[in-house]
Amino acid sequence: MTEDAASTDRPRSRRFAAFEVRNFRAYVVGQFVSSVGTWMQTLALAWLVLELTGRSDRLGVVVALQFLPLLLLGPMAGVVADRIDNRRLLVITSALSGTLAVILGAVVATHHVTIWWIYTLSLALGVVGALERPTMQAILFQLVGPDRLSSAVAINQSINTTSRMIGPAIAGFAIATLGLAPCFIINGASYVVVIVALLLLRRDELQPRPLQPRGRGQLRRALTYVRGEPDVLRPLVVMAVVGTLAYNFQLTIPAMVRFGFDRGAGSVGAVLSISAIGSIIGGMTVAGMRPHPVRTLALVLF
Repeated sequence: MTEDAASTDRPRSRRFAAFEVRNFRAYVVGQFVSSVGTWMQTLALAWLVLELTGRSDRLGVVVALQFLPLLLLGPMAGVVADRIDNRRLLVITSALSGTLAVILGAVVATHHVTIWWIYTLSLALGVVGALERPTMQAILFQLVGPDRLSSAVAINQSINTTSRMIGPAIAGFAIATLGLAPCFIINGASYVVVIVALLLLRRDELQPRPLQPRGRGQLRRALTYVRGEPDVLRPLVVMAVVGTLAYNFQLTIPAMVRFGFDRGAGSVGAVLSISAIGSIIGGMTVAGMRPHPVRTLALVLF
C-alpha cells in the first residue's frame, strides 16, 4: 500500500493535506501556470478593448460575452461533465482555450484585430469555459478523495487568486515592453503545461467515478435536487447576488485606472494584483476546515 493510499484511512483536517497526493500536486502545477497566463490575457484583453475603442461599455460587452455562456449553459455543461471522463474533457477544453488564445494573439500581432474579432473570440472562450469550469470542480474529488476535499478546494482557489496577483503584474510589464500580443501567445502556450499535467495523472490513483449514462430528465432532476437542499441552494443564491453586484472588477478596475486616473496598463496590473491579497489570506485560512454552511455564509456576508 502506498503512502497516499494509507493516508486516506486517517481523517485530514490539516491545511495542506491535499498536497500529500501526487496527482493533486501535478494537477496544481498545470493549473497555476495556466491561471497566470489567463490573468495575463484578462488584463491584455481589457487594455486592448479600451485602447481600440476608448469606451468602457465595449469592455462590458466583452466581459458579458465571456460569462453569459456559463450562465446559460452551466447546468447543461454539468450534465455533460457527468457523462464524460473528466481528465479527457479537460484536455479537450484546454486545447481549445489555448488555440483561441493563440488566434487572438495572431490577429493582434498582425494588426488585423477589430472589436468584432474580440467579440467572437470572447464568446468562444466563454462557451469553452462553461464546459470547463464544472469539470475542474468535479475532478478535485477524483484527485484527493473525500477526506482531503476541503483542503483541495481551498488550495485550488488560493492558487487561482495567487495567479491573479502574479499574472496581471507580468502582463503590465509585458505590455509596456513587448506589446499586447505576447500576453495572448504566452497564455496559449501555458495550456501545454496543463495538458501535460493531465496526461501525467495516474489513473489507478484516481477516486473511482462512474459515468452517468444518457437519459431524459437529468437536468430537471439536478435542479429539483438543488431546490430541495438548502445547504446547496443558499451558496448558489449568494454567489448569484455577489456575481451580479460586486464581481465586476474585470470591468471597473481597468476602466477606472484608464479613464479616471489616466494611467497605463502597468497601473491596472498593480491594482489587480493588490486586490488578490485578501483572497489569498482567506483561502489559506479556510483550507482544511469544515465550516458550518449557514454560519460561514452569514460571516462572509457580514
